[in-house]
Amino acid sequence: MQAQTQTKHQELVDTLLSYIESRTPLKEPELSDIKRDISALPNDSRSYLTAWLMVALDRHDDAVRWFNEAIAVSGENSAIVAGNYLGYLSGSAHNLFHKQEVFRLVEVFCTQRIRKQARAAACCMGSERLVKKYTVMMKALLDGEEREKIEREGADMVETISSFKEATKLTSSEIERLCDSAEKIANNHGVNCVGVEYFLSGGYDNAIILFAETDDAKTLTTINIELINLLTEDAYIDRPFTSWFKSTQSKGMEL
Repeated sequence: MQAQTQTKHQELVDTLLSYIESRTPLKEPELSDIKRDISALPNDSRSYLTAWLMVALDRHDDAVRWFNEAIAVSGENSAIVAGNYLGYLSGSAHNLFHKQEVFRLVEVFCTQRIRKQARAAACCMGSERLVKKYTVMMKALLDGEEREKIEREGADMVETISSFKEATKLTSSEIERLCDSAEKIANNHGVNCVGVEYFLSGGYDNAIILFAETDDAKTLTTINIELINLLTEDAYIDRPFTSWFKSTQSKGMEL
């Protein structure tokens, strides 16, 4: 990419991200100006910028399509584009789709960034096997203290999941099903989820705590009531655990 083109590309990225992160509607005449500038750029840049334009316009399905187009045409930069695509999905309130795309792309691109997301998703699923798999993949790119840190983190995740499953008699598939259902409740209210905590009380007050990116008390109450109703289903009602959403500050997109 020539220097002038690269400068224009980054300028447009910064402009679009400023609209997205500030939640400012993109209107005319700025919208037409941005579209014109994007159309003058090379194919790979055009696809990538159009993806972010779709995000700015709150057109999720179109954004997904254009991000995948950008991955396909970006050559040696495709791994970076894939990582930014997953960064968008990580804050999009489409948790199940984000997880599916992480597991798809981690098999294509051997970057630490994507492998880290895959391990985090595996932990939320309660899968010791997948946590171990992605820990091995992550530490393969490292050595020394960084490698040891990744190993310790993975071992702690596995121990926590195993202890929780032993205390609650939940299987990995049951934990995954519960978390998927809970995240769907949040997503239906436009709330993104960003991980879980396994709380062990030593008694019947064990809990799966889901972190929900909202500071709106009414919304938090609503999704927690719906989650309580979910826990009254036969699959969960007699199990020694509970679950709730905990408010957390939005971290924005992981770019």
